[in-house]
Amino acid sequence: MRFIIFLVIMLVATSSKVYGQTLKQQPITIGLEVSFASEILKENREVMIYTPNDYDPKKQYQVLYLLDAEFFFIQTVGTVESLVSTGKIPATIIVGLKTTVRTRDYLPSINGEPKSSRQRWIKEKFPQFGKTTEFTNFLTQELFPFIESRYSLKPNRTLVGYSNGGIYGLHTFLSKPDVFTNYLLISPPGWWGEEELDLQFQALSNSGHDLSRNLYLSIAGEGGDFYTNGMRVASNLKALRSTDVKWQFSLKESETHQTTFYPSLYEGLTQLFDDFYFELNEESGKYAQISDIEDYYLKLSKRYEFAVLAPESIYKALADAQTSHKRLDAALVTLTAFVTRYPDSSYAHASLGHGYLEIKSYNKALESFNHALQLAKTQQVDDPTVYDYFESMIAQAKSKIVQ
Repeated sequence: MRFIIFLVIMLVATSSKVYGQTLKQQPITIGLEVSFASEILKENREVMIYTPNDYDPKKQYQVLYLLDAEFFFIQTVGTVESLVSTGKIPATIIVGLKTTVRTRDYLPSINGEPKSSRQRWIKEKFPQFGKTTEFTNFLTQELFPFIESRYSLKPNRTLVGYSNGGIYGLHTFLSKPDVFTNYLLISPPGWWGEEELDLQFQALSNSGHDLSRNLYLSIAGEGGDFYTNGMRVASNLKALRSTDVKWQFSLKESETHQTTFYPSLYEGLTQLFDDFYFELNEESGKYAQISDIEDYYLKLSKRYEFAVLAPESIYKALADAQTSHKRLDAALVTLTAFVTRYPDSSYAHASLGHGYLEIKSYNKALESFNHALQLAKTQQVDDPTVYDYFESMIAQAKSKIVQ
């Protein structure tokens, strides 16, 4: 009996050594941290930078500026990667700015004497507040040029600001809206709002600012001046004279001030970029031409002042919808435009190959599938199933030619 117990102990010990052995160990990194010296703020600022794994300096990327990055950087990277991988937002670089003095950088100055007990409390407890002008100058004159000199970016900046960071975002939208294209503001407390907000919105309406901007504002179930201020902002946005501002107000009553960041970030990014993805419906398959979609993206390019291309998935989805309604000629025009717009895409050429199969043009189908395979090999696509698929389509086209 003792021998059996001893044998079991030895087996467990041996097993632990085998299965607990470290075979390989290396750090997992999701970004770069840079210490940035600011002459304007007279201090060093720590910046956290994330770039996609397949970052290509020959391409241009959206850029997202995240306030309070010491709390939210890792989570924001995960959310952005999820949205990019599912095609809901374009490829994005994240620049996270760690906080030093939040009340100084994020809370705007009060015009005249404090108008509420909250404003009096802020002025008494945080006498250094009200330096948003200096913080904005730091962004526009130092941080933006620093980032833009190192990465290939589109002129389409997104700001994510939570709580007091949301106050800074709202203040910037009202005073200098051209600093960012997209404003994602999460539960900004209304400590300086009320009539002053109304006046600022009126001034914005009468200004000469370009208001082709997108704004997403969420308020959690905080109640009080969070709610009343949020509703006041929504009311002012609705009454804004310019129709160029695309905005959404989201009330998340089931969330708290501490839990609202993550659902608001996901929903907000999806909403801010929803116009980048043309929504196809049943009528599109029946009537739409590829020229309709390309005209839509041409107008979008004029709005954002850079070329916004229709995503690859749009071409294929429209062609499939057209094919399902027996509009084979229109589908072929769509797929030909797909290849013209994305000449280096094996997906585009394979899609065109399918279009040729539909109209029984087998020699052209074979040519397209061969081209797709060669592009995949040249680009060293690391997925054997891709090669298997292209080779099977080549074989199918050849079999049709023989017949």
